[in-house]
Amino acid sequence: MKLLKVIPFFTFVFFVLISCGQNSESSNGKIQKVNVDDFRLATENEVIIDVRTPGEYESGHIQNAININVNDSDFKARIEKLNKNEKVYVYCKIGSRSNKAAKILAESGFSQVYDLNGGIISWQRANLPLEK
Repeated sequence: MKLLKVIPFFTFVFFVLISCGQNSESSNGKIQKVNVDDFRLATENEVIIDVRTPGEYESGHIQNAININVNDSDFKARIEKLNKNEKVYVYCKIGSRSNKAAKILAESGFSQVYDLNGGIISWQRANLPLEK
């Protein structure tokens, strides 16, 4: 009798897990977390977006990075001006805002989005230069 009550529960959990896994795979297929070394190699030739506030950006940013604050109301409008077929690298301070930005970029049609794991903090820990 207990088995009959447990089967529907496990069936429900199984389908929830499958559907969640499929959703995360489709967005994660466009987003890759990258380490500092891989991110550094991209700093000369690719689009790099610093998604922090303008004040944070001015205090020090990665060379060639453009500042598009993910929390600004015009973030989506500003990224729409970028080429969706190019690789786009994003970073913030520690990674939470860049994760949010990467998801928005992927949902907006960007197919190659790279998110700096650990943000600019990991960049600084690797003793890599910043521009002011």
